Amino acid sequence: MSEYILSCCSTADLSKEYFESRNIHYICFHYMLGDKSYPDDLGQSVPFDEFYARMAAGEMTKTSQVNVDEFVAYFEGFLKEGKDILHVSLSSGLSGSVNSARIAAEGVDEDYYKRIVNANFGAALRELNAFESIAVSMAEGRFQGYDPYRFPEIYDDITAEDVRAFLRENFTRAHMALSVIAPKEG
Repeated sequence: MSEYILSCCSTADLSKEYFESRNIHYICFHYMLGDKSYPDDLGQSVPFDEFYARMAAGEMTKTSQVNVDEFVAYFEGFLKEGKDILHVSLSSGLSGSVNSARIAAEGVDEDYYKRIVNANFGAALRELNAFESIAVSMAEGRFQGYDPYRFPEIYDDITAEDVRAFLRENFTRAHMALSVIAPKEG
């Protein structure tokens, strides 16, 4: 059996000391406090008492998940050491981070990609049977400068590499938010 490391996301909400004493590695989610971004580094950048005091004073908070590039960089270090990785992530029902980790580990699966393209193509064809959908598509196309009826050739031109590039460019910390938490009023 290969040597392996245990890994999780900072959302496990255990202390840094707990992780270190058990040699569990973790990758940090991110949050905004006011207008500044911080890693969810288990209270190291902003101590928990300060975080909650600032939130109670009215500062807005937002959280964001770990993106694909961050997972790639995180996993690569262990893989270069020849170690396998057992990573436990936040539930897919709560966050997309498990998908970011999966894409970082496996890439975009060609068969899955083709099934998604075919499903979307079929949905676009079905929409041609509904007057309301046709009207909306035509209006959107007019205002956004595209021909909604060119979708068959567009679908043929999009590749899995295009999807990977799109994910790298758009699934960044600046584009992700999981929740907004505001203090109680009153």
